[in-house]
Amino acid sequence: FVVGAAEYFETPVMRWVARQINLVPVNPDATLVPAMRAGAFGLSHGKVLLLFPEGERSIDGGVKRFKKGAPILAKQLGVPIVPVSLRGIFELWPRTRGINWRLVWPWSAHRVRIRIGPPVIVGDGESYAEAAQRLRDTVDALWQKS
Repeated sequence: FVVGAAEYFETPVMRWVARQINLVPVNPDATLVPAMRAGAFGLSHGKVLLLFPEGERSIDGGVKRFKKGAPILAKQLGVPIVPVSLRGIFELWPRTRGINWRLVWPWSAHRVRIRIGPPVIVGDGESYAEAAQRLRDTVDALWQKS
């Protein structure tokens, strides 16, 4: 299942997408405790949780600072984090505009490049902030290779 900003799923089409991907909507202006609880519940029941650790889409397409939610869940539940880099999403869906539908069609030259890194384990002596930075550095390195 996926944790994502509720505001992105206000249109009928996006609500349908949200249902298909089992989206847990998060209000970024409210507390994230309900989303963290939902994530912990799913992970403790063997589900895969998709998080976007930056917490929002980038203004310029670059990798932003990561928040501590993923390392907190990973450390508390003893699960690894699998880093994934998505390059080309910004051009497809820039933060300041809607989806660029011309790039969605199969005959478009635009491609989204996905890179998956080795699992990251949050160390016992590692702070959540350090783990978030290490995860960000890993994703950034994957992004640069794309």
